[in-house]
Amino acid sequence: MNKQKLSRFVMFFAFALFFATILSGQVIQTGCENSGYSRYTTYSEMLDYLQQINTFSSEIYLGTYGQTYEGRELPFIVFSRPYISQAGEAINSGKPVVLLASNIHGGEKSLRESNLIMIRELGTPGTAMNLLLDSLVVIIVPSINPDGFIRNQRGNSFGVDMNRDFMKLEQPSLVNYVRNILLTWKPHLFIDGHNGGSYP
Repeated sequence: MNKQKLSRFVMFFAFALFFATILSGQVIQTGCENSGYSRYTTYSEMLDYLQQINTFSSEIYLGTYGQTYEGRELPFIVFSRPYISQAGEAINSGKPVVLLASNIHGGEKSLRESNLIMIRELGTPGTAMNLLLDSLVVIIVPSINPDGFIRNQRGNSFGVDMNRDFMKLEQPSLVNYVRNILLTWKPHLFIDGHNGGSYP
């Protein structure tokens, strides 16, 4: 089987799985949704969820922009139509590039959950969110500070508030974020979501 035929087969199979899931009434859900909103999505659940969404959409590029000090992968997702996997392609698309990021403070978890749900909506054909891909390239970084997230604390594993490190750039996670997301993808609009640390 040549490369083009294999690619078509994989695309057909992915779409077949996606529509089979929709027809069976099953929607990919976050850990938070599965718990009836009684707890937040764990780090490992987040990674699994992103992989599942990635499997069912041809308009998603799922990548990592580095690791935390403790070795946790830092995922990011690019939504585009047509498919884009490189920053140069986004810049040359002529479309505005929008970056949505959250959880730079580990204890601020609500907007992280919102971004996870938005990822599903952006990746689902026919939704209002998905229609935005006709005119935008959307990048989502759902968790800038997973080391702080698992500790339920504002700072990272060193207790450092990474939102105060943009000038010195001493924390590896933030260095990777600035270098591999902000300076590489050059978003036209950057929304860094924050919320109160207490459960909403």
